[in-house]
Amino acid sequence: MSRCVAPVLVALCLGLLGCGGDDVVVPTDLAECNHGPDSRGDDLQFPSAMHWLEDDHAYDEAADLYVCIDPEVGGTVSVTAPDGVEVAPGEQEVATDGDGILRFEVRVEPDASGQILARTESDGLGSGLFGPVVETDEDHWSFAEGD
Repeated sequence: MSRCVAPVLVALCLGLLGCGGDDVVVPTDLAECNHGPDSRGDDLQFPSAMHWLEDDHAYDEAADLYVCIDPEVGGTVSVTAPDGVEVAPGEQEVATDGDGILRFEVRVEPDASGQILARTESDGLGSGLFGPVVETDEDHWSFAEGD
């Protein structure tokens, strides 16, 4: 491989494909979301899932959390979190002409813990989805699969 091609390939891998460490590879549709549906016995009204990595994050570092829903559902998705966990934005519209992948940014304070929840509302119907549990230690926080 030439000296010019190798750096270009590495840059493509790290920048475009997200294969460098803690980067979440962004799903492009509902089927690509890696954690999905957990409604804990409730009737799940809408096809939905979530996507995250269980990597460690420093407390000054945000992580992406994706809510994935069939775009034909429309409506809104709101995400709630336990004390000490900030999710932005708190609510997003589901564009019926979009891909159904909604990105939320999560920041965590030391000693926070609990589960993140997503709720979809559309045409008078609602559906809840249990997301990741936030775990913390002295230096880091991470998402973990819920019980």
